[in-house]
Amino acid sequence: MRARVVRLLLAAPLAAAVAHPSAPHALAAPEPTGLEARGTLRVLTTPEEYPEWFSLEARADPGFERELLEGFAQLHRLKLEIVTVPSFDVIIPALLDGRGDVITGIIDTPPRRKQVAFTKEVLPSRYLALGLPPRGAPKTIEELRARKVGVLAGTTWADIARQHVPASQVAAFNREDEVVAALRAGRVTATVVAFSEYLSMRRTVPELEAGVFLGERASAAWAVRLADTELRSALDRYLTLKKQSMGFSRLLIKYFGADATALLDRAAQ
Repeated sequence: MRARVVRLLLAAPLAAAVAHPSAPHALAAPEPTGLEARGTLRVLTTPEEYPEWFSLEARADPGFERELLEGFAQLHRLKLEIVTVPSFDVIIPALLDGRGDVITGIIDTPPRRKQVAFTKEVLPSRYLALGLPPRGAPKTIEELRARKVGVLAGTTWADIARQHVPASQVAAFNREDEVVAALRAGRVTATVVAFSEYLSMRRTVPELEAGVFLGERASAAWAVRLADTELRSALDRYLTLKKQSMGFSRLLIKYFGADATALLDRAAQ
């Protein structure tokens, strides 16, 4: 899940509909709450679309987090409404102003907890080093320090890379595809990205290899207003039940590949 959102957390589509009660791993009907009276669940996001995470339009494969939230909305008889804001830096003010009910793909941090309430973790958030064959990804910090590292300018990933790699060995690029092109050409021999970004990049660059994790483990979750305790509790119950079912793993595999659950276990350590 991206800090940019999440640019960043999630077989049968897990959240497109409520499973039949007799089906394996079906979610039980929720206890009656006041959520149904809302009529809608307004999800705040930015116009920048990442279809593997959250499509702005309803579709058969709406993205990992949107599919999860569609399931929650249907379970509580709510209509899912997408509310876009110009950029991620104004998404919390929009929530606090009442323009939406929930933010997806946001990193849980102590400063943000003073403003909003976070649900249970959707996905772990880590930074990691990547590489391409034949050299592969750096497996240790020491190996990363010896590489020429390409980063995306203006991201927290670049900041993390510079904490571990001498400045003379860091090359900044304006676009992600430029980083990938430099890797393929050998102008750089590694890059550093967020875990959620790696899951996305693998869809178009399947030969990417994951190496050492950097920095402390964090959590990508959903955020609601501090006073919206009923919604947060309902989302927490939903995430807990979903993660206990096989559906959560199936959804990870659906959007991010057969080894996604193993990668998630690594990131969670």
